[in-house]
Amino acid sequence: MEEFGDLADLYYNKCKQPVVRFFKSGDFKLKMHMFNDQFTKYRHQLQDILLTRSEVRSKEMSEKIDRIKENTETIIARLGQPSTDQEKKAVAIVQECGRELVLHDKAKLEEVSMLVGGGRVTGNTQALLDTGLDELLVSNMQQFHWKLESSMSQMNDTLNKAKEAILKKLDSGPYELIEDPDVKAVWKELSNHYEEKFRNEASKADGSPPKDQWTLSIFSKVMYHPAIGDAIDEDGSGFISLYEVNSWLSARPPTWSVPEWLVYWAIGWKLGNIKYTNMILEQLDEISEMCEVYAEKHVKEENFKHHIGVYTQKIKIMKSIASWAATVQADDSAAQDLTHEGETRLQEMIDQSAKEQANMISERLEILKYVLDDPADLP
Repeated sequence: MEEFGDLADLYYNKCKQPVVRFFKSGDFKLKMHMFNDQFTKYRHQLQDILLTRSEVRSKEMSEKIDRIKENTETIIARLGQPSTDQEKKAVAIVQECGRELVLHDKAKLEEVSMLVGGGRVTGNTQALLDTGLDELLVSNMQQFHWKLESSMSQMNDTLNKAKEAILKKLDSGPYELIEDPDVKAVWKELSNHYEEKFRNEASKADGSPPKDQWTLSIFSKVMYHPAIGDAIDEDGSGFISLYEVNSWLSARPPTWSVPEWLVYWAIGWKLGNIKYTNMILEQLDEISEMCEVYAEKHVKEENFKHHIGVYTQKIKIMKSIASWAATVQADDSAAQDLTHEGETRLQEMIDQSAKEQANMISERLEILKYVLDDPADLP
């Protein structure tokens, strides 16, 4: 990507004189062919990944990739081809006199420059013409890096300012960002209810805070409400019914309080999934290493190598799917909102839930004799 960016920067900024583009069109065309070949290679890998997405989304993305390929090939085909009578005359002069002669004959060079839409040939233009494209790319790379770093720095500053503004708003309270006045009132009352309840319990216990007071810092913030809403909304309709609320509450483990149940679905469920996803990635890495070992042992068996290659490609796709955990984990600020006691208690809840799920799945697998005909066979 950096090399292509360097090429584009050189073409549009330093080599913008028509006469320079005219004489270096062949060199630029070769470079574009090289990048197009690399794009084709990555295009096939990307399409393999898209097979794991929904059919509609995959088809849409594949069509966009195909259009990019077609547009690139059209650009390459037109690059260096004369499109006007003037440009054709310039090509004829170069063919008749020879490229080197024209490049070092000031009169003929300026004649060609005028024909292709340029003006007088300056010393800087002559230097660009006399220098090879590879050398120009190397010398331009440092300046391109400076531009890139400057642009990235500006983007990061803008994103950080936006992020700080959003998080400040999200952290401001449980209801400020909710537009519907009725829902806003419900969330406000929920937060106020537990704040008052925890205060009353603390006063009755000689100032000792309730064991689940740590939960207030999580479920009272708007940023965690969507996850709670999704957990309650069983059918995904966007509307929460009385039945769904009662069903969700009845699934709460007996030793967990309602605030703890709220926090588990706000952040605990996601953290548990991140843990298991990372464990899956470790297993996939081990399988990949085993495949490499077997492939080396059977290097002369083409059919075996083919099947190993197909299997390895599927593992890569699965690893790509599981990569969501690294992204979410790197940008997760939930832990910062927890006290040490809260973090310890949340981990206990996550472990308990995972153990219960594992026992439930093991019991089902034993009944099925570990043969699954359908994913729905598991709870």
